Amino acid sequence: MNKLLPYTIVLIIAFLSLNLQAQKSNKIEVKSEKDSASVDFHSPKKAAILSAIIPGLGQYYNKKYWKIPIIWGAYTASIYAISFNNKQYLYVKDIYRLYVAGDASTLELYGAGRTEYLKNVKDSYKRSRDLMFLVTMGLHALNIIDANVDAHFFTFDVSPNLSLKTQPILINNIDFVNSTAFGIKVSLNF
Repeated sequence: MNKLLPYTIVLIIAFLSLNLQAQKSNKIEVKSEKDSASVDFHSPKKAAILSAIIPGLGQYYNKKYWKIPIIWGAYTASIYAISFNNKQYLYVKDIYRLYVAGDASTLELYGAGRTEYLKNVKDSYKRSRDLMFLVTMGLHALNIIDANVDAHFFTFDVSPNLSLKTQPILINNIDFVNSTAFGIKVSLNF
């Protein structure tokens, strides 16, 4: 254990003295008014309207193609859930109606005293169907909001000089004579 301690300390100091950079570039680009006028305007309003008309079209406008299958999959799942719950609700509603009317075949199938049970099952499917309508409307709202936010950040420029630099330092303590401590200096440039 004691033999590995110096190697570990050297390894930690070497790791802490690394320069971590998001993007390496020595060039600084300065755009003049003439250059900025030629940049195409990317409209968040247009992206939101396109996404409201056809889900995923705003993401297509924003060139976020990978989001389109996710959106369509979510819509497909919610519409399937609405359809399933509606079919089950209508089926149990018919059984409940026949049961309350005293139909002999439903009485034999479910037995006596099952009115409350069938009513609860019918209401449960109806609640699930109605909840899925709300979920689908929420998905549509999120789709529009996502297209709008992506359009706002479409021309967002990230500086090429983002960097994080860490290095070990020795800290001299003023209060005590000949007292030093190890520390880490963190520099963030943007």
